[in-house]
Amino acid sequence: MTDLEANKTTVGAFYDLMFNQRRPAEAIEKYVGDWDVLQIIPETSANTNTMF
Repeated sequence: MTDLEANKTTVGAFYDLMFNQRRPAEAIEKYVGDWDVLQIIPETSANTNTMF
């Protein structure tokens, strides 16, 4: 299986769990995992966690 085929399979499984099976929390936990958005904006301190 190529990387492209593997990616398509993974995305399909994610969408199935998220939308068809209506289990979004499980889909996020399984396919996305823990993540933090760290965006460094020059006008703020270097360690500020912000979305925008």
